Amino acid sequence: MTFLKPLGALIIVIFFLWMIFYKGNKNQAYIAFILITFPFLHITLTNPNTSVFDFSSIVFYFLFYKRKPTYINEIIGYGYGFAILILIIALGLYFSPIEPDINNINKFIRIFPIFIFGKILIEECLSDPDFTKQTIRMLIGLLIFSLVFLFIQMIIGLDFRLVNTLNPNVMIRKGIRYPSFFSDPQQFSQFLGALSFICLISWKKEKIPSLNYLLFGLAVMGILAAGGRAGLMGWALGLFLLLIFSSPKRKMAIIFSGIVLAVFAFYFQENLSIFNRGTDLNDTYDFRAQIWEDAITIFLNHPFLGIGIGNYGEYVFLHYPDQLLLINNQIVAFDQPESGYLLFLSELGGLGFLFIMGFVFIPAARSFFFYFRNKEIVHIQLNAALCCWLIGFYSTYSLGDVRIRILVSTIISLMIIFRLQEKQEMNANDIPDENENYLNG
Repeated sequence: MTFLKPLGALIIVIFFLWMIFYKGNKNQAYIAFILITFPFLHITLTNPNTSVFDFSSIVFYFLFYKRKPTYINEIIGYGYGFAILILIIALGLYFSPIEPDINNINKFIRIFPIFIFGKILIEECLSDPDFTKQTIRMLIGLLIFSLVFLFIQMIIGLDFRLVNTLNPNVMIRKGIRYPSFFSDPQQFSQFLGALSFICLISWKKEKIPSLNYLLFGLAVMGILAAGGRAGLMGWALGLFLLLIFSSPKRKMAIIFSGIVLAVFAFYFQENLSIFNRGTDLNDTYDFRAQIWEDAITIFLNHPFLGIGIGNYGEYVFLHYPDQLLLINNQIVAFDQPESGYLLFLSELGGLGFLFIMGFVFIPAARSFFFYFRNKEIVHIQLNAALCCWLIGFYSTYSLGDVRIRILVSTIISLMIIFRLQEKQEMNANDIPDENENYLNG
């Protein structure tokens, strides 16, 4: 769409003006800018693809970032882990069977902005707990925007969008899978599922506004309209976690909400794309199974360092003709194996896969088990939000969209933030902490 690049350029101009003239905390202003402009951050400014998010984050880090000293061993450990991951990916490119080019370098550089964002978010929330509350509010604002965008899209049609091209899976035999401002309805389903649980977070025991419960229900209806089965499965698993660990009163509320949503889905199933996706599910999985088998073979042939970041498409173009398509009289190769986990395994090898998954599962596990110490349901809610992405990631590489990367980074950062804030409060109240000690001195 012709207006996207000028819009991206305008956002960058606004970013520079904001950073130059804003007199307050520029780190927090950067985080606010990213979350406020979230729907537009995927817009590319140059070729190869340098997005608004990548450009603004790197520029901010070198020109405006004010580092806050970090004395928490866990955060320092994540920094060392990131350095090792970068080394592994660089070695993977060096020993790759395919000679690196500008595309590989671009994908390598694009690793840094998402870690910059997560690092600054964690630092600012730990130094100013009230900023955590502001972050939650901005996420809820994003959910509202996406639902309004979806509503308009359902009325006007798919020409109302913020991407140049939509994923072919948007159009199905009996209807449309609405993607809102994303290009892929599966990504939109993951986004809705994750933010639906964010709506239920209670800040410092404050009462959750009634609007948040309404948004929770509307988000689920949005998942049904998007037709994301994997997203719905992830949301259902998250809801199951929440149901197990919630108070009896909340359990009754969840069950009642589930009944209301089930009745709604039953009566409006003809209008919801998730119930109208035809009978070709087995064919879809047979097709994916072959691609998954090829990806596993690639991993087994390059088990440690993989074939190099960004090389999947070129590699299968040379070795796997079953993953080639003829589009507009041009031969095009698959650029991912219909599974995010298998893409990491094939491109980054076992070592890269373990470190990337460590950044996901270590904070998630620590957050989950911390719940048993203080019974704060926020840790279960954040794990529930993460489930919406984890389940969907098996069937689609959703991190290809920078906005999903930001969403996942935000959830993981909030897991770390809430747990460390509560640990600091416990230490301040002289509550013994026998199992862990993340603070130096």
